[in-house]
Amino acid sequence: MIRYDEPLIRPPSEADSLILQASLGCSHNGCAFCFTYRSKSFRPRPLHELLAEIDWAGENLPDTNKVFLADGDALCLPTQTLLAVLSAISTSLPGVRRVSSYAAPGNLLEKSLTELEELRSAGLSLLYLGLETGHDDVLKAINKGVTAEQILEGCDKAHRAGMKLFLTIVLGLAPPHLAMENARATAKLLDGISPRFAGALSLMHPDDGQRYASRIGDATFRPSTPQELLQECRELVAHINAGGMMFYTNHASNYLPLAGTLQKDKAKLLRALDEASLQAFARQTHCAPGSFSCSLVVAAAVMSVCSEKSLGKCPSAATRDALLQAFARHSRCAPGSFSTSWVIAGSGRRPSSKLEMSSIYLKD
Repeated sequence: MIRYDEPLIRPPSEADSLILQASLGCSHNGCAFCFTYRSKSFRPRPLHELLAEIDWAGENLPDTNKVFLADGDALCLPTQTLLAVLSAISTSLPGVRRVSSYAAPGNLLEKSLTELEELRSAGLSLLYLGLETGHDDVLKAINKGVTAEQILEGCDKAHRAGMKLFLTIVLGLAPPHLAMENARATAKLLDGISPRFAGALSLMHPDDGQRYASRIGDATFRPSTPQELLQECRELVAHINAGGMMFYTNHASNYLPLAGTLQKDKAKLLRALDEASLQAFARQTHCAPGSFSCSLVVAAAVMSVCSEKSLGKCPSAATRDALLQAFARHSRCAPGSFSTSWVIAGSGRRPSSKLEMSSIYLKD
């Protein structure tokens, strides 16, 4: 029988995988934004227990084709322990086509290239790694324990070993006035790593951000609004130049579920984010999309957001213009009308009048 020690966390894409808790908790367990494993102390599971659970699965779950090794960073376990687990999976569950695990950047730095190659040859093919951000100041504030350069070094080693990476980014870690700079730094790091998969989730605050503000030592911190999170995500996507990267925002914490391949679907992703940003703004200001007041209020707000006073540093002209064009489309401002003096006229395409953020999915 397989025993679980709650809380038990897995990536959304491992919903139909057999989960084995190779370790309990997280070996670092110090990130300022994460409270997932605060309720338990880190410890490896005894190897004989794991082997017994795998043997049970072979008898009772013979059709298993994917296995996920939990908890927070099972890759921290000794290589020989992991090799024994992978060997048992191969023997008892011959139909398994993929074994994956959570990993931390420090795990990759600690293991040699040879060790990672051995694990890959034994069946460990995919690692889910919390990149969080590519901004060194933010990495330090959240106590990630590594720099952007070290993350790049560890991920490069995993790629050389033949492993695929699914990197996660957390929107909202930086205070709003640094969000665009943070997004660009994260995009730069993603370009350097060029993972097969990348996903963004949004930082959630059950206490209006007070606990997080205390942990990062910034009493002035305030949580990002839904619109600010969407704009940060847009800035991230806009500045990713690597190709062949599958990008997701399908985590439950996000306001907009997206899926697409960069660079092929980049325009679709950006358009969906622009549209959702307008919807978020309309909800916040109680201005109905398509109304004259919405066009004026949106334009004034965008100009304010793009000012040096509110951001500390202006976003790029391309980013500003793209936002304004999206707002113009949804405000349905006719080119040449008075309202277009406040916004830039877009393509004239009339979007659906019933756009809902929770139901936007990209289609080829």
